[in-house]
Amino acid sequence: MAPGAPAPVPDQTPPAGSVRVGFSAPNLEATMGSTATIALTVENVANLAAATAQLRFDPAMLRLNNVIAGDLAQRNAAPLDVVRNILNDTGQADLAFRRGATEGAVSGTGGLFTVVFQAVGRGTTSVTLSGATLTSGSSAPIGVVTPAPLAVTVR
Repeated sequence: MAPGAPAPVPDQTPPAGSVRVGFSAPNLEATMGSTATIALTVENVANLAAATAQLRFDPAMLRLNNVIAGDLAQRNAAPLDVVRNILNDTGQADLAFRRGATEGAVSGTGGLFTVVFQAVGRGTTSVTLSGATLTSGSSAPIGVVTPAPLAVTVR
């Protein structure tokens, strides 16, 4: 590369067959003591039957109060229970849902999980999706591209 030439831009194209998972907004703002809701979404997924996600957050600034199944996860189904293991003392949460055999799999774009945080400390931090697994109706894994961390500001 010649001196002064612009650096090449890394390829942002997801691998073939991958589905993009992300947060419903690039950032989240809250006031101290308030709650803030964000959705974990998926774009153009086909034949989705189950999902797991692992979130990491700063427990000095955020407390995870609740997680419910998102709109896509519950499409054409009875309300789904989310299996969750929330560890607010270490800033970790493991989330999962599985659609029942009677509901079948679902396709489209929308929410996987809706997450409700409470702001417990002031400053700037992030929430990271450290892992996500999507499974099809035939129990095959669906390739996933995970998002950049969610920027959080608490005032």
